[in-house]
Amino acid sequence: MKSERDTLALLRQLYRDAGGDPHAIVRVTPLYGNWYNALKFEVARADDAKTWIWRKDLESGNTAAIVSALNDFSAPAR
Repeated sequence: MKSERDTLALLRQLYRDAGGDPHAIVRVTPLYGNWYNALKFEVARADDAKTWIWRKDLESGNTAAIVSALNDFSAPAR
């Protein structure tokens, strides 16, 4: 499993490659477990929009699934 720092760096790189501002991704939070055994992770942008990625996609290097999730950020909370 990648460290939190490595995961954030990967997500920022993939988001940049997809045309987004890499610095907009500000937080990754484990869900349904701790950092090393969570089922999925919540990814938040600076504008409070959120998306979710599965641990299995991170572990297997499924960049297509991760980029798809990054392209589907929810509308910011109002």
